[in-house]
Amino acid sequence: MMSQVSGEGAAAVPYQHTQQGVGPQSGGKAPAMIKLCESKDGIAYEFLNQAVANSLTSPSPLEAGSITPISPRLYSDEDLLVQGFRRINLMGSSEELLEYKETGKYRRGGAECWVADAEIKTTRRSIKCIAKAYITTGGRPGERVKDLEDRRLALQKIGVRVPETYTVDRATLYQEYIEHELLTNNQLLSEKCKQEVAKTAALLDFHGYSTQKFLDDMRISADGDKAYYVDFGQDLGDVVMADGQVVKSKLSYQQLEMYFQSDKSFDAMKKAYNEKMYELNNP
Repeated sequence: MMSQVSGEGAAAVPYQHTQQGVGPQSGGKAPAMIKLCESKDGIAYEFLNQAVANSLTSPSPLEAGSITPISPRLYSDEDLLVQGFRRINLMGSSEELLEYKETGKYRRGGAECWVADAEIKTTRRSIKCIAKAYITTGGRPGERVKDLEDRRLALQKIGVRVPETYTVDRATLYQEYIEHELLTNNQLLSEKCKQEVAKTAALLDFHGYSTQKFLDDMRISADGDKAYYVDFGQDLGDVVMADGQVVKSKLSYQQLEMYFQSDKSFDAMKKAYNEKMYELNNP
């Protein structure tokens, strides 16, 4: 279940991380079989930095201009991580954390956010998660995150496959991580997936989205069978309206044609696009 945005402060984006000793534990002890990765400059950073973990209003390094010193620990790394994941509803209160592995530390994910990804295994489920920490200066980051989540839900409503949002906390989105970029891994695309990409283009065009980087913002599942639209920011564009009516577009199809026209599957993709447009025009 997705939590509500709880505050407006920017998420804590790490520039460095200092290991501290483990002090006495308080409350329930993490299970003995837990496995933590060596590097903690990714998603774990915010929960292992006591200054941040203990206060929802602590300034981020970007706001403070430097890293806030980490005071001596009262909790182990495991306890802080479990407490943090439970606080933001990434884990349920009855779940135990079995394994946490960072697969990508925080790095720039565009003009307005930093991203990190990790694999999280609990007694209930295993997920691949990406954290998108927004630091936009054009307004409150928390408001920007809410707007992006609304745009994701709007695409989902019209039938576009999008990653699941696990939780939203302040100015950070925690979403299902889709590992493979479409444009750099097109050899993985199955025929079924290529047709799904074409149908996605039809959905965006029919509903008037003025997307400028349709294919750049798509990722594919590891088996190459599913295509996801993953970026809900500026490149998605807005729905174009005129006299209260949606103005249908051809922008996504034009990008599809430009990239796939020499592909042996393009005729089938074009057919899938046209059939989807006909279906949408004749409900």
